[in-house]
Amino acid sequence: IFSHMLTHKRTLIPMFLGLIFMSLIFYSFIFWAPTMMVRTYGLTLSEIGLILGLITIFSSISGTILAGVTVDYLRGKGYKDAPVRTAMFTSLLALPPIALAPFMESIIISWVFIAFYLFFISSFAPLGLLAVSGVSSGRVKGQLTAIYAFLIMVFGLSIGPQLTAFFSDFVFQDASRLGWSISLTAILVLPLSALFFWFSLPRYRDSVERIILR
Repeated sequence: IFSHMLTHKRTLIPMFLGLIFMSLIFYSFIFWAPTMMVRTYGLTLSEIGLILGLITIFSSISGTILAGVTVDYLRGKGYKDAPVRTAMFTSLLALPPIALAPFMESIIISWVFIAFYLFFISSFAPLGLLAVSGVSSGRVKGQLTAIYAFLIMVFGLSIGPQLTAFFSDFVFQDASRLGWSISLTAILVLPLSALFFWFSLPRYRDSVERIILR
């Protein structure tokens, strides 16, 4: 596994960074969304739980399915970098709805934006698995997948919610502006995610070809 990672480090480093940044806003939103809706729109937690739960189930499942279909379609068109290319576009498409959702006067429009955001952002996990699978042979596939999951948990899950809390406490210094903090987190991390995926594209194609030839 260490030999494989060193051989493909120019592919794996930007690819993993893109996935980590994508996971930062995913976990930040999951952690802070109920509190944001309470502070911004005055909803009760029971109301939020029902609506957000239904939106999350529908958007996440449909977004994950579409992401897989997109990867298969791009591979059929000859794109060897299909998983990373799809992740790059989904990270960009997830940005507008999450950046705007906290500022909508209409709560219905805010929920619609959140649904679109979750539709795109929830694809990061399956796309990450597909991307890792594409640049790993049978001997290291399981280990590299475990390393991917470890990185997402250590950095995405631990740093994402804390980053948003930092913005709320030290940048806006206003608990009622939690939505602003979530929006700022997305504006910072999602373009970086797309940029790292873009860096990874030619290197990913090279790694896929090298593994196939081996």
